[in-house]
Amino acid sequence: MKLNGETDHGIKAMPFLNDSLQGLMELCLLPTMQGYAEVDTEAGKCGLLQEAGMMVWAGSYCMGLASKLSEGTFPALMHYTPPWSPP
Repeated sequence: MKLNGETDHGIKAMPFLNDSLQGLMELCLLPTMQGYAEVDTEAGKCGLLQEAGMMVWAGSYCMGLASKLSEGTFPALMHYTPPWSPP
């Protein structure tokens, strides 16, 4: 695949990354399913923590893929105050 007239080498790695990501997400769900099936609160808590971490990582990973910033640039986190909240 060519982007902007140049071959994007990262495209070749995408199927491997997608398969690995799916496997990792399945592993994160297992403790939650075990907690529900066996009424095990500790396994359920562990699973929910893993899922939360996975969601944060997956969101930032996808934002990085969609970013138009140059390679090696780290975006700054900014505080956003919604217009409806008090100052």
